[in-house]
Amino acid sequence: MKRKLTLLLILVTTGAFSCGWGPVDDLYFFYNLFEQTNISAKAYYPFLREDANHFYNADWDQEYHEGNVLLWQQLLTEWSEEDIRKTFHATDAEFKVLLSKHKSDLDAQVKAYMNFARKCSATFSDRRTNSWEYRDIMKVETENTSALIEEGSKLFASAKNDQLKLRYAYQIIRAFHYGSQYQEAIDFYEEQVADQFEKSELYYYAKDQVAGCYYSLYQYEKAAYFFIDIFNNSIDRKTSAFLSYQYCTRNGAEGKSFFKDNQDKAAYITITGVRSMAGDEETLDRLYEVAPNDEKVELIFMRALNDLERTIWPTHIGVKDMSLPNPEEGREALEYLTAFVSKAKQNKQIKNQAFWQMASSYLAFCEGNIKEAQAELTKVNDNSLQGQKAELTKVYEVFTWSKMTVDHEAYLANFLDGEMTSVEVSNWQTSEPSWKYLIMDQVAHLYYKDGKLAQSYFVHNDIESIRRIASLPLIDDILAFVQKPQKNAFEQMLMRKTNNIDGGYSAVDYIKYIKGLYYLKKANPQEAYAWLKESKVNEGDNMVSYQVSAKIFSNNIMECFSCSEDMVMVDSVYLASPFSFIKSNFTKAELADYVAKLEDMAQNNTAQWKRKLAFYLLGNFYYNASNSGYYRDVLIGGGNCCNYNFFLSDYDEKNRASTIIESNRGYNLYDLDDHYDVYNKLSKKSYGFYEKVIENSTDRELNARCLYLMAKCELNSMYNEVKSYKYWGYNGDVTDEIRPYKRSFRRLQNEYDNTQFYKEIIEECSFFRYYTSV
Repeated sequence: MKRKLTLLLILVTTGAFSCGWGPVDDLYFFYNLFEQTNISAKAYYPFLREDANHFYNADWDQEYHEGNVLLWQQLLTEWSEEDIRKTFHATDAEFKVLLSKHKSDLDAQVKAYMNFARKCSATFSDRRTNSWEYRDIMKVETENTSALIEEGSKLFASAKNDQLKLRYAYQIIRAFHYGSQYQEAIDFYEEQVADQFEKSELYYYAKDQVAGCYYSLYQYEKAAYFFIDIFNNSIDRKTSAFLSYQYCTRNGAEGKSFFKDNQDKAAYITITGVRSMAGDEETLDRLYEVAPNDEKVELIFMRALNDLERTIWPTHIGVKDMSLPNPEEGREALEYLTAFVSKAKQNKQIKNQAFWQMASSYLAFCEGNIKEAQAELTKVNDNSLQGQKAELTKVYEVFTWSKMTVDHEAYLANFLDGEMTSVEVSNWQTSEPSWKYLIMDQVAHLYYKDGKLAQSYFVHNDIESIRRIASLPLIDDILAFVQKPQKNAFEQMLMRKTNNIDGGYSAVDYIKYIKGLYYLKKANPQEAYAWLKESKVNEGDNMVSYQVSAKIFSNNIMECFSCSEDMVMVDSVYLASPFSFIKSNFTKAELADYVAKLEDMAQNNTAQWKRKLAFYLLGNFYYNASNSGYYRDVLIGGGNCCNYNFFLSDYDEKNRASTIIESNRGYNLYDLDDHYDVYNKLSKKSYGFYEKVIENSTDRELNARCLYLMAKCELNSMYNEVKSYKYWGYNGDVTDEIRPYKRSFRRLQNEYDNTQFYKEIIEECSFFRYYTSV
């Protein structure tokens, strides 16, 4: 019965996070600097804090034998630990070979026991079912164990070695239990085991079985007390006792009526505290009051400290208005834990002072008092904590720096080599080891605060992410950095973020090209041409350098980003003879050159008809390259599809990358790419050119078309400027807020309603048709 209940609870609890939307690893969300496994008792590791599983680092395909292995090692001094562990899962053939290596009289006795134990395990194998269906679990029938009990009783009676005798007793009790002979199991335990053997790990194995028998006989209070005792003293059966105890409490039993001492109370306080899924202060105070030197005090303290870390060491804060540490929200918990550690350090009953000394140092660091943290850390001399001490020593050192220097970079190069790779840290990747990634966050912050934008950017970001960020200071700083000669070891590590450029181009060529595209985004084609033609990327064919179609100077009435350009871009003015210099396909440098020539033609040509058509093509280009234009990806690289790449959602931060850099906002540049610039106001530039067309034109059909294209520019401004209307959600309504973005529709309706274009567009465009009906 107990085995069935335990399995069921395991299956229910371990699936809690299996259907989540994001990372299930707790460490994605915070830096866990103080290792939870610093507690002195490994047996309590399963109860450390982890939200994704019922138990810390749980693997439900794994069985825990540590206490049993230690017991075997005491008996089988000539056996290797590896051979002992092999016995648990060896096949018959492997088992035979294993035993053939050991031939003493004691080995013969061990062989007899192990053969019997394997027979028992084979008989009870169906009890290990791991079905998700409760009905399947309950199908396990009561085994006929009488033959096993008879054989085991004879072996038990003849056994001379106390440990082997106790092992036989455990198998007999197990056979009684699984044969539903619950009272017989209890009687055998009370008569032959309870006061007859040393309370070793196997003693608690047997007691665990008996507790299950009490549960099956509805003696829940007795069962609960047994599980409390097992939790207190066993190594291997702590987790099963913890789970089984919960079933007793569901039946109103807690075992309190059998409590004998403070150890029983300490176990009770610990189990109930851990069940709350957080190491809270009340649990810690109650536990300390009854058993201050109990190992479980470290466990509950560690859970509380880990909970504090989740508040003060958030990961990936990037451009948020936060800093590290971030203690204010955890102020109350920080003060409580600091006071608790001070109390524990002064208590002479507590033997493991090194743990509390380390905790004292760490809490001082969390408070921001680094000098005190360093002073306290030097006092930690326990060998088991030297790894943690070495990590914190490095973290503390970095947090004493006010800026980055050559010496600091040399210091970092010694231990950050494995983390500073050419692969960007993914938003869904757990940052482990935490102490190194926290250091990287702080280093990026120091660079950023000192105006070293390139270094700050490369701590976290790949060079290709810069293509969507329209920040000239950042682009220029990256260009200066990648051109810097004789980089030191750490700078060379940062340069790994430039190793995987699509097409294999150098970082210098890539950034020159990006700078050229920046100037195109800012409507400066002359400067753009100068940078683009200087880069080898211009002649390539990768994500950003692919060739452009001449139809970028056309325009469209039908909106369809998934349709081919031949279907959508139907206007053909760009094919007129004055524009014969425009090839059918061309590089981005040629694009910049063409735009510059069109601007020169529009401003300086004496022929009015040529000027107006040059203005017209310029209007087409700038709208098509805007974030609602058909070629909206042409200046950033990437796909032409999907609204979320080009327009902000309601939950997006409205300050974009260029603004963030300009205002020096945020902690570091970790997530700057998430704030990529989407709106370069190119449609406003387009709008001005279309106005110039109308000023220079008496062609009413052309002017009517320009007014419609100007209405598209206004709509683009609305999408980018008015929070309540989005590209994918606007239905054409004309409210007081929207009316300023409908001026061109009004002019088209009032001044050009007798044109052929007006008749065509009112049929094609539902927004305009709706507008004219209002």
